[in-house]
Amino acid sequence: MNKSIDEIIDMLNWNNDIEIQKQGIEEGKKIVNFNVFFQPRNKNISKNVWGNCAEIIISKKDKELTPYTYELYSWVQDLNWPGALQIFDKLKQLNSNEYFEKELDKFIEIARLIEDEIWLENLLDIRNL
Repeated sequence: MNKSIDEIIDMLNWNNDIEIQKQGIEEGKKIVNFNVFFQPRNKNISKNVWGNCAEIIISKKDKELTPYTYELYSWVQDLNWPGALQIFDKLKQLNSNEYFEKELDKFIEIARLIEDEIWLENLLDIRNL
């Protein structure tokens, strides 16, 4: 029986036993509309699931990730956020893809415009393989 999104996200909580978290990641990888795993939050769920959500996201193919450039590049605004380093590493890999390279240029410009120096530095680090 397939689990609901809510059940999967509950399983991803870092306070759960590691085996439950692993099961949650495996169930999450089966989800086709995986946008729910981009930094989910509500009154009970927040950063305590983000690391495991990142594991689900980075398992996706480049083509599956193309609609989510905003979410991906936004996640690396703060590399202290859970899951940010996994997303950062995935974006470094994706930088060899022409589409993601062009998108990265757009986000670099946005970070410059809003004068977010830390985000800008992180984005420039993605470009510098």
